[in-house]
Amino acid sequence: MPVKVARKGRLTMILGPMFAGKSTELIRRGLAAREMGEEILVLKPEIDDRYHRERVVSHSGEWLPAIPVSIWPEIPKEISNVLLDEVQFFDKPWFRSNLSAMVTGLLNDGVHVTTSGLHADWRGKQFPVVRTLRTLANEIVFLTARCSLCAKPAHHTAKLGGTLEQVQIGGADLYEPRCAEHWHVSDISTATMNKHPERDSPVYVP
Repeated sequence: MPVKVARKGRLTMILGPMFAGKSTELIRRGLAAREMGEEILVLKPEIDDRYHRERVVSHSGEWLPAIPVSIWPEIPKEISNVLLDEVQFFDKPWFRSNLSAMVTGLLNDGVHVTTSGLHADWRGKQFPVVRTLRTLANEIVFLTARCSLCAKPAHHTAKLGGTLEQVQIGGADLYEPRCAEHWHVSDISTATMNKHPERDSPVYVP
């Protein structure tokens, strides 16, 4: 009978819709660990090059140096904290390793892992890799944004243009945070990809 290995590391997941401050929180935690003298390593999916290829950058402009990857790299022995941004993309076809197995190995070795990413796509469907990692998590931090139409807490991401594919890299040009009242999957169609009817509604400006 195999011996069960006691995990020494902790997995923290930072989840939420777009514009909820997920990367900002990841950066904050990474900087805090570094200030305490811990060795950190930040990984990001190679597909995400919106702001900078070798940095994790928040929408507010804060950043940490990061390594873009499409396959799991060798983790140096001195690293005690691994941080993963946009974790929903650490899966096929953008990522060719088994993230769950890699994270489990780190936790068993005493390495702390922190991830940030979307809890669901613009259709409300959870990403498989996120669903799997949630079963390993010691802590899940769920952040909300402000609905772009009414400023109430937003748990969803609405897509305003582009294609009907599950994944299309973009920012405020393609996506907005929405509350449950203003997020309607039934509104998503080829017609609404060109013009979303709610874009003519008054937008709350804080």
